[in-house]
Amino acid sequence: MKRKFTPFMLLLLLLLVAFALQAKEQPAGYYGRAEGKTEKELLRALYDIIANHTHLSYDDLWDAYKSTDVENGYYLDMYSNYKYKVGEKENREYHKIGDGINREHSFPQSWFKKNSPMKSDLFHVYPTDGYVNNQRNNFPYGECANGTRLKNGKFYGR
Repeated sequence: MKRKFTPFMLLLLLLLVAFALQAKEQPAGYYGRAEGKTEKELLRALYDIIANHTHLSYDDLWDAYKSTDVENGYYLDMYSNYKYKVGEKENREYHKIGDGINREHSFPQSWFKKNSPMKSDLFHVYPTDGYVNNQRNNFPYGECANGTRLKNGKFYGR
């Protein structure tokens, strides 16, 4: 079954993710225009609040990660405990875990035809090990039973 997302669904999803992942406290009154509204009025008010956002390019994400996904000079890898020092292994070729860090879309790019602004949306693109990211391909996240773990391209343990 092929999934088809409407612009409305994507907007709603991005708003929900933005609220859930909000790293800093919003300014006083930030959501004031949305208070007391429901349904279409609420969606329109939320859209109006975020409409003048800053658009990042895909390459700009590396700089943004320095304030969102870096701790003590290392990227916080979404999939592994491997430590990637900022500035050393971004966008490298990878043949095994630890070769390089890449960016992972929590919603595969093929689902939105690699269009912007979703392609570089900081709220759903995360730094990850390139090898592990590549294995996910364009599959959706889901619960797995009896999953396996990898170490340098080989299965080990559970």
